[in-house]
Amino acid sequence: MQETQRAFVEVEKQLSTAREVMDLFVLEDTQLQMFALETRAKLEAIQEEVRGEMKDAMLEVDQMRQEALANATAWKKTLLELREATQKNEQILQNIREKKKREEEKEIQLQKLKAERELELLQELEKQRTLKEELERRAEEEMKKLEEIEKQRELEKQQILKQRELEKLHEQEKQRQLEQLQAQEKELLLEREKIKEFKNQELEQFGDELEKEARRTDLTKNNDGLEVVAQPSDAKEGISIVKRVLDCEAMAAGKLQDNDPTDVESKLLYSALGDLSLYSPDIDTFVCSKVVQSVKKRVSSRGVTKYKFVVHGCEVRDEFVGHCLDFFYPACGNYNVFITSDSKTDTLKVTSIKLHPVN
Repeated sequence: MQETQRAFVEVEKQLSTAREVMDLFVLEDTQLQMFALETRAKLEAIQEEVRGEMKDAMLEVDQMRQEALANATAWKKTLLELREATQKNEQILQNIREKKKREEEKEIQLQKLKAERELELLQELEKQRTLKEELERRAEEEMKKLEEIEKQRELEKQQILKQRELEKLHEQEKQRQLEQLQAQEKELLLEREKIKEFKNQELEQFGDELEKEARRTDLTKNNDGLEVVAQPSDAKEGISIVKRVLDCEAMAAGKLQDNDPTDVESKLLYSALGDLSLYSPDIDTFVCSKVVQSVKKRVSSRGVTKYKFVVHGCEVRDEFVGHCLDFFYPACGNYNVFITSDSKTDTLKVTSIKLHPVN
């Protein structure tokens, strides 16, 4: 393109030079014509010579004009060719520009697609990062849950060991109580034997006294004809002996009232303690029963059975009723649980829960 422009400028310069030459020739022709006229006026003699010279000059000028015209035509043709070449080059340049523009648009489109792809990749990476964080969070939560489960299992294991210890202690306590009861029963049997011997002796003595009194009565009746009933001097003592025997038996029976609960009674206790709706409204102490130590019961004529359970358990809040959570509430002890069972209405009621007094 630059070479074409330089050629175009060179041609323009040459055309300008040709025009100047042509103008000079025209001016010279005019001057010659004027000179010829002047010469014709002044020099008649040399008219023919001047005419010849002028003719030659005219021929030369005409030749030069022809050459100039030929040169101008050639330069015009060259200029047209240059213009065509310029137009062609401009068309090529336009095509190049359009091609470059299309390539730029294509490049812009590719850059746009690349930017969109990068944005999609960034969004995908962000999603993956979020998903990774979510998975890590879930994994951490699962690990915490597993740790909690492991802690729960460890606590349950400790609870089971503690339960076994309590059961072992309970068995030892039961064995000790059984040995005490057996010893008391032996003492009671010995006491009964002693009381029986003493009673027999007293009764024999009382019978002898009655026989003597009967003889005296018969003697008095024979003497006076009247029947006199004499009160024995030891009657009150005999009644006292019988009362002591009965009191001893009642006392022995009282000691044997704290019985080991049966499976039915234990299930009844656990069922009652596990349902908050069975509690009386005035109860403000709730326990988690661990070991049932003993039970007393009394049945009325109306079919109502009243139970008094002595249980080893832990005090809990009302929302934990029915769940043994003694690892949260380690303060355990013995409690008296009073329950009423009505066989007619088939209902249970926890009427009272109190701390068992320590003897």
